[in-house]
Amino acid sequence: MAPPRGAAMAADSFKLMRRKSSAVSDLSSDAMRIALIGVFTEADKDSSGSLDRPQLTGLLSSLGVQLLNPIEDIDAIFEAVDTDGDGNISTVEFCTKFEPAIKRLGSSMMGKMDLDIIMKETFDKMLVDARDQRTAVNRSFMMAREDCQEWFCKKFLGSKWRMKTFDA
Repeated sequence: MAPPRGAAMAADSFKLMRRKSSAVSDLSSDAMRIALIGVFTEADKDSSGSLDRPQLTGLLSSLGVQLLNPIEDIDAIFEAVDTDGDGNISTVEFCTKFEPAIKRLGSSMMGKMDLDIIMKETFDKMLVDARDQRTAVNRSFMMAREDCQEWFCKKFLGSKWRMKTFDA
């Protein structure tokens, strides 16, 4: 079954954006910042000046970012970029997230960078950080659950009053 016409057009436009941005390599730091604004503007299909989740999803797809758990991964990236928490990603929020990579790569690669590489590496790092946080939280809950079960079995189920209460 063919995707709806609007979805196919959106996919084509993101492929076009990727081709354009792939051609933008060997950029200086200032040119990279300008190119990021251009990518943001292309991804902002409704010209609202901000990106919503579907627009961010399209951008991530065009870059080939691996989403192991799409809903959680997109939420994690969205929350990492939307620093003011208003539910939209502004141009400033978007570009600010790439500054550490621009500074790092700008100094190590003699000032020449590739837009796709910067964007993909930054989004991938956000995902790794979010997955590490989820793993730590899950591990903490599992340890707390085991401690609770151990306490419950030893203290509650093994107590004499429990026998009197349930055996009565």
